[in-house]
Order: sequence, then structure tokens, then C-alpha cells
Amino acid sequence: MRIVILGAGNIATTLAPALARVGHEIAQVYSRTLHSCLILNQRLQTAGQEPLLTNSLTDIITDADLYVYALPDDVIPDVASLLKTNSRSVHLLVAGTVAMSVFDSKQRKAVMYPFQSFSRQKEVDLRGVPMLIEAGDDETLREVKQLAQQLSDKVFEANLEERCRLHLAGVLVNNFTNHLYNIAKQQLDRANLPFDLLLPLIDYTAQKVHQMTPEQAQTGPAVRHDEHTIGINMSLLDNPTHRQLYQLFTQDIQG
Repeated sequence: MRIVILGAGNIATTLAPALARVGHEIAQVYSRTLHSCLILNQRLQTAGQEPLLTNSLTDIITDADLYVYALPDDVIPDVASLLKTNSRSVHLLVAGTVAMSVFDSKQRKAVMYPFQSFSRQKEVDLRGVPMLIEAGDDETLREVKQLAQQLSDKVFEANLEERCRLHLAGVLVNNFTNHLYNIAKQQLDRANLPFDLLLPLIDYTAQKVHQMTPEQAQTGPAVRHDEHTIGINMSLLDNPTHRQLYQLFTQDIQG
């Protein structure tokens, strides 16, 4: 397939080279900033490709087979409304919470949502990443499923509500948990202790839910109703928001 990548951020930096490695042609990359295009282009060169680069929507080629919208969610509707393409082109969302209705009803449209956190600094092997797919018609669904299976061993059909709930679950276990890591680091910094001390505990806790449910894996002073330890922990938290978070988590764990 001849593919245009719209966006050059975290997800595009992983997805575009992966598509190139399985034999697709990345014909063009669009980004509002050419600097981002150049960074992605370096990754694509290692996959043996050198696409056209542009920061202008009017310069996007109109006859590609696939247009991948790897853009911020709030930008997608404007780009979708301005982009004019071949009627056989597939317009593909890679976002979990954006509806296919952002596209014109006459356009071929689909979703291929890779459920993973992406960053330019860390490589991701897409083979183990779940891909959630949906399409506006059966033919497009078959094509997108084939594409997803070229990249991942875990392909699932999911509608918008299902993807939104998965996205919410991802925010809870990834973004919110990472914020708690940051709060924990602040406490360790005050004690002149390295964050590395927490890594064995973090890794062990993450591994436990491979063998048991999160409810079964729960430990700590809240589940034990250990009011003495809870009181000590609360007394060390001088940030009111962090105290409130600790109290809310404790109450929720205790039911």
C-alpha cells in the first residue's frame, strides 16, 4: 500500500517504520512542523525509505491507498474536513476515543488503535501490542484487519464505546500510576534516597497481575486496616492534594 502518515509525533514515530518494515511504501509524511517530519524521516531511512515531507495540507498527495491520522485528537476533524483524496483511499484513525464520524460519509474509514503508550525515546515491538480495529464497511474491515495482523499478533474488533472504556482503563493503570510514581519520587528525594529503590517493588507488583486478579494482588496498610501505619503515612504528606489522594485511595480500597 502507498501510505500517507499525517502527524510525526510519538505514535507515528513507531507506526510508520513498522509499516515500512512489513513492505508498505510510506509515500509522504505531513506535520505542522518540518522538524518533526525530519525526525520521523530519520527513522524511515533506517527502514530503507525516504518519503516526501510537507507541513502544508494543500501539498498532500491525493492518490494514496491509506491515510493514517496520527494527530492530536482535537486536530483530526479539521484535517479530515480539508483533505481531499481518491474515493478508494482508506482514512485510518489510530486514536482510541475519536469516532469515525469525523470523516465524510462517502469516505472509506476505519480505526486501528494500538493500545500502548508511545514515546520517541523508547522503541516498541508492535507484535505484542493489542490492535483494536473497526471499519465503516466489510471490505475496509477485511483490509484493515489484514494490515493489523501484519503488525501485531493481538488483533480485536471493538466499537467506539469499547475502545473508550479500554482507553480509560489505560489512563488509570498507566498515566495515573506514573503520576503516583512521581509523587513517590518526591518523597524519596526529601529523604535523599534514589527512586531505584522502588523498581523491584514496581516490577513485582506488575508481574503479580499476570497470575492473579488486581483485587487478589492488593496488599498494604489500607487492606489490612492498619490505622497506625496509615496515620504515619498521612502525617508525612504535607501537600494537601497528595493527602487527599492517599485518603481517597485508602477509603476506596477499604470499600
